[in-house]
Amino acid sequence: MSSEFLNRPGTVDAGDGTNSGVAAHYGNPIFEQRELAKGTAIA
Repeated sequence: MSSEFLNRPGTVDAGDGTNSGVAAHYGNPIFEQRELAKGTAIA
């Protein structure tokens, strides 16, 4: 089973194993990390 978030543009699949079927990031992991640190994004 995979996450519905994998259908979003720019999504990078986390790959095989435990994280299979979930998004690793959405095209710009540094930006995404900064947004999380600022509190303007959720995970």
